[in-house]
Order: sequence, then structure tokens, then C-alpha cells
Amino acid sequence: MKWFNDLSIATKLIGSYVFVALIAALVGYFGYQGISVLADNQDELYQQRLLPIADLGAANAALLTARGDVRNVFMSRTPEARTKYIGIVRAESKKVDDLVAKYASGHLTPEETGILESFHAHWKTYSGVRDRALEMAMNGEEVKALAMIDGPAREELTASRKALTTLVEVNTRMADEVDKATDVQVRSSETLLLIVIILAMAIALGLGVFLARVIGLPIKRTAEAAAKLATGDVDLQIPNGTSKDEIGMLGKAFTTLVANTKEQAAAAHQISEGNLSVEITPRSREDVLGTALRQAVVALRGLVTEAGMLSKAAVDGKLATRGNAEKFQGGYREIVQGVNDTLDA
Repeated sequence: MKWFNDLSIATKLIGSYVFVALIAALVGYFGYQGISVLADNQDELYQQRLLPIADLGAANAALLTARGDVRNVFMSRTPEARTKYIGIVRAESKKVDDLVAKYASGHLTPEETGILESFHAHWKTYSGVRDRALEMAMNGEEVKALAMIDGPAREELTASRKALTTLVEVNTRMADEVDKATDVQVRSSETLLLIVIILAMAIALGLGVFLARVIGLPIKRTAEAAAKLATGDVDLQIPNGTSKDEIGMLGKAFTTLVANTKEQAAAAHQISEGNLSVEITPRSREDVLGTALRQAVVALRGLVTEAGMLSKAAVDGKLATRGNAEKFQGGYREIVQGVNDTLDA
């Protein structure tokens, strides 16, 4: 993970947010896929199963209407009435043809195609026998015509109705299969989406904990060290990682700060013990503390030199010798001036 630690904090955060966004997009994708499948199943159920069942039901109803009006032809006593019912029979038969043709234009399974071929064969035979019987009835051959209707025509009509009923049953069965498959798909999609959501939450939480350790923990340790340093405690161990991001740079800078503070504290301690041989070199022109310590050492060295000169002069009996107080400032000047005043007295 060194490559990750070397990234800047902004890059880490932006990359993490992008990663979480990708996870959210993944969750949305699986949800969208599930909805799309359900929508497709719904379209198939409605367009390819429910509407065909409605068409087949309407065709069967028209077939029954036509059959009833065939009976009405034989029950009518006037040519006008018979002609009226024959027109109705033909109109209803055309409805049957149109509805079955509409059904046949859809996506049919091999099973449906076979049943539909059987229907067409029986319906065509029935229509031919029925039309001849109706023509005979109009010509006064009612007995023969009725025998044809009750004989071969009825068998073909029954077979035609059976084919239509079978097609309705087939579509009902397939609609039920689609419905069950949709239920299975719903459960599968719910399970998959739930798993993806749980994984996404776990990854997001893990990423948060990871970022907290990578970013938050080093900053916390550095803040604790800064608080101790603020109280004057320089005996610190700064977490100085190998990362090249802002946290690594901060750790290195703080380590340098603590090292400099320790060095200057040690120098101040030696000065306090009278060791004026210590050499203090400011690290830059902005190093106020280093500059002040160096000036203090220089001032103390001058004071020691001046005091030594006065002491030697006094030992040698040169009581007219005076120290140069103007070379010093503040308390140091007062010390030299005090010695001078003592000698004057």
C-alpha cells in the first residue's frame, strides 16, 4: 500500500469518494438490471400471452355466434330473414379469420404453430361444408342442408373450437410459467441486490476505517506530540512514516522541529551551567530562538572577559581601570557599571 500512502490527502479523499460512487453505481446497475428483466417479463406476459388469449376468446365467441346464426337460418321462414342471418354468419366468420390471423402474426411456439395448423384445416373444411349447406337451404334443400350441418360440419366445428380452446390453455399455461419465472427473478434480484448493498456498505465502512487509520491516526499522534511540546516537554517520539503525502511531510517537519528544540534546550542548559564554549548556529535568518541564544552567549562571553579584565587589574593594583559598560545592554551593563561604581567607592 506504499503507493496509496504516497498519494496526497486530496487524492486519497477524492479517490475514495469516486470509489464509493462507483459502488453506488454498481448497486444502481444491479437494481436497474432487475427492473429491466421484470419489465421485459411483464411485456411478454401482456403482449404475447394476455392479448393473444383475449383474441382467441373473441374468436371463439364469434365462432359460437356464427354457429347460432346458422341455426337461425334454418329456423327462419322468409328469404329475407335467412339472407340476414347468412350475412351475420359471414361477418362473424370474418371476425374469426381476422382474430386468428392477428394471433398467428405473433411469436408462436412450435406447439402453437401445430395447433393453429389443425385449426385452419378443420375451420376451412367446416366453412366449406357450412357454406354449401346454407346455399342448399336457400334453394329449398333444407333437409339435406341440415343433415350436413349436423353431420360432418358439426365434427369440423367441434374440432375447430377444440383447437381454439387448446390454444387458450397453452397461452394460459405459458403466461403462468412467465409469471412464476418473474417471481423467481424478483426473488433472485432482491437477493442479489441485498448482497450487493451489504457488500457495498461493508466496503464503504472498511474504506472509512482505513482512511481514519491512514490519515486520522498519524494526525492525532502528531497533535498529541504538539500538545506535549507546547508544555515544554521535548522528550518526544514523533511518528515519522515513510509516506510522501502531507502527513509524511508534516511528520518529518515536526521531527526536525523537535530535534532543533532538543538541541537548543541542551545548549541553553549548558549556558545555564556556565559553559560558554557552546557554539550555536541559527538555522536560518528567521531562527529567532537560535539567534537570541547566540547573542546571549556572545554577551555572556563579553561579560566574562570584561569581569576577568577588571579582576586582573585589581589584583595588579591598577585600581583606576574601569570596565566599558557601554559595550553591554540591560542587566549586563548594570553588572559592569556596578563593578565600576564599587571601584570608584
